[in-house]
Amino acid sequence: PAAIVVPFFLTHIIVNPTEKQMNKIIMLALSMLMYGFAATGQITKGNWMVGGNFSYSRQNSSGNDATNSIYRIVDIEANGGYFFYDKIAAGINLNTIFSKTKVTGREGASVQNNYSAGSFMRYYFLHAENRINLFAGAGASYLFHTSESNGNNMGELQSLSYSFSAGTVIFLNTSVGVECLLAYNNTDVLKFDIRNEVFQFKIGLQIHLKKE
Repeated sequence: PAAIVVPFFLTHIIVNPTEKQMNKIIMLALSMLMYGFAATGQITKGNWMVGGNFSYSRQNSSGNDATNSIYRIVDIEANGGYFFYDKIAAGINLNTIFSKTKVTGREGASVQNNYSAGSFMRYYFLHAENRINLFAGAGASYLFHTSESNGNNMGELQSLSYSFSAGTVIFLNTSVGVECLLAYNNTDVLKFDIRNEVFQFKIGLQIHLKKE
């Protein structure tokens, strides 16, 4: 097994610090904390941003008035963007959703897969030096949907969607930002008169890569 070697004098400071050494440790900790609160994100021209999320859910339905079933869904989302100008970014986003429904006592299952790819643009309103910033964005995506039941192909659907979003980001340091946003999504199924409208609240994580 790997071992970590700590110098004796450092071990002595950690185990039995003097009052002066303790004051230095406290000042160092406070300095690091203040640096974290003063950190800003990289939202200036030439920088990159990447992010994404993963979710898994499992739902059981039961009861006298329900169809006893188990519903599973896996949602994977990723995005990447580039700042062409200060506080203005554009990029692509990819999303994959796998869902499966199994009815208790029946053979086989219903499976649905959704794939989407699109582009987005985002604008940050406040100064780039702010640790907390506000933003708004818009995007468009192409979606491809497949479904099958008990191993039989049930067909394919294609859709176009557009979205608008607005929210806030808190930069934990110069690279990582936590986002909270509200989004509106409108999806039109091609070749069918079907339109879906969705309002969403999202919490996400973005990593900002500073240019060299």
